[in-house]
Amino acid sequence: MDAIPAQDVREIIRLLGQVAAQEGDLPFKRRLLLDGLGELMQADYWFWVQFKDDLNGDRPIAFSLVDGGPASPARRTKLAEGVSAPAAAFLNARLRRGSERHITRRRVDVVDDGLWLSSEVQQQYFEPAGFGEFLSIGMKSYGS
Repeated sequence: MDAIPAQDVREIIRLLGQVAAQEGDLPFKRRLLLDGLGELMQADYWFWVQFKDDLNGDRPIAFSLVDGGPASPARRTKLAEGVSAPAAAFLNARLRRGSERHITRRRVDVVDDGLWLSSEVQQQYFEPAGFGEFLSIGMKSYGS
């Protein structure tokens, strides 16, 4: 994994301090954090979706979505469809691996470029929505 430049680390720490000092609920703080990270990364759009996973391997159900940047309703809809489409089954199976503990991975850590770029979910959903790279954070769900 590549090292993060020191200046970027300083900017991230500054951003985390700003988010921690702000009053507001969790969705507000998520938006503030991702707006700041998006700015640092020069991203034109970001998308944070949380899922409740079915341990039987069925498709996950999205229960929270926060996004930022210029996005049309069509773009949002295409992404929302893509993350739970049957075509995403292979991706969801890979994202489940290791999620019995807290884990953060880049897309390339989950699925290599060749498989990702040729996948139906990328070609039919993510690419038409103009959505590029992503991070995945998995964690064990406690309670029912």
